[in-house]
Amino acid sequence: MVPTTVPLASGNGVYHCLRLARHGAEDGAVAGLVSLVVVAPWLAAAIAAVLLVVGGGLVVLLASRIRRALRRRRDRRATRTTDPP
Repeated sequence: MVPTTVPLASGNGVYHCLRLARHGAEDGAVAGLVSLVVVAPWLAAAIAAVLLVVGGGLVVLLASRIRRALRRRRDRRATRTTDPP
């Protein structure tokens, strides 16, 4: 694991403080999940399965929305180029 003090060397400011907080939260989440795997592996596997299904659903949803937006954009461009001003 990367220690959370590493981002401190890159400077200070609001952005860097938020980045430091994010790194700390990520490290905490990883430590929590690793300890959960040690204590209750079936619960950790169930959580991983739920997260996998939710992530897959988000990918499918976003892909369909992106395809729809591209199709609408293509249709608008086609009607704009075929219609005289």
